[in-house]
Amino acid sequence: MLNDAKNRMPTLKVVILSRNRKDFLEESLVSVINSASTLPRGVVCDIQVSDNSQNEEIVQLVKKKYPQVQIISRRPNLDPHDHSLKVLEEVTSDYLVLFHDDDIMKIDFLPHLYNLLNINTQASAVACNASYLVNRVELKETFLKQGNSLIIIDTPEKLIDKYYLYGNQGIAPCPAYMFKTLKIKGISPKKKHGGKHADVSFLFEVTQRGPLIWTTEVLMNYRLHESNDNATVSISSKVSLLRYLRRNLSERKSPALQDLRFSIMLNWFKLKIRRNYNYFQWTTSQKLVFRFLAYEVIHRFLFTPRFRSFFFSKFIKYTKISYLKLFKYK
Repeated sequence: MLNDAKNRMPTLKVVILSRNRKDFLEESLVSVINSASTLPRGVVCDIQVSDNSQNEEIVQLVKKKYPQVQIISRRPNLDPHDHSLKVLEEVTSDYLVLFHDDDIMKIDFLPHLYNLLNINTQASAVACNASYLVNRVELKETFLKQGNSLIIIDTPEKLIDKYYLYGNQGIAPCPAYMFKTLKIKGISPKKKHGGKHADVSFLFEVTQRGPLIWTTEVLMNYRLHESNDNATVSISSKVSLLRYLRRNLSERKSPALQDLRFSIMLNWFKLKIRRNYNYFQWTTSQKLVFRFLAYEVIHRFLFTPRFRSFFFSKFIKYTKISYLKLFKYK
């Protein structure tokens, strides 16, 4: 039995989470198939489309054009959060990638992450850098600052700093991860721990079982479009995540949590003034929050270099993206 275990070929499962985006899905699926073809010999790779669409277009497409790909039809439809949970419950492979139907793998995505995860035996997961894709145009802007380096996140505190400390080096996007299934067994994203940001609390727990390793090499395109889930802000989700982190971080007053709290108040205030720009008609709470934010912004801008760096980088990035969205590249 021991010899059988040693000689067993490693298994990798790539699941593409799909919903109502037939054209995007086919682009994504072709990129996954191409990347899987470059994996080292002996690695058994299964590609699955988990379709949560409201019609049968994607199911028919995959069955007709890509018979080598497994298709699972989620009927009745699942909540997006429950969809991810269902996939995690079903996985039995050694390694797992949860990819999105609107993103594109570069050819080296799977072999590079697989080799990186095998070299770093203690790691729970590895993830890569990604460039933005807008109207089929690949931007120079990336999630992580580029270079030929690895970022090792071996404590939950370091992970939260990466996510919420203003002026950080960026983060790896969710579909950029390859997990060791054994390391994530029994862990799942929970709505009560962050709502739509439950992926952060999920990674928080994963990090406790082994380091996360990010490579700054760009191995995928992350598509930006109007139906992106991250295009909308959920204040209640951020508050839920803040509560979770305060309970579980050893340093409850860490700079990262202060920055997260600041961003929540800023988002709340922006939502309120969209409905009423007249200062003299604001409630007392709106005026108090405005004064607090004005003081915080001025103080951070003057005395916190990382905040100034964050502000200018965000301004430049969103200016470029907004410019591209004005024109329909094909």
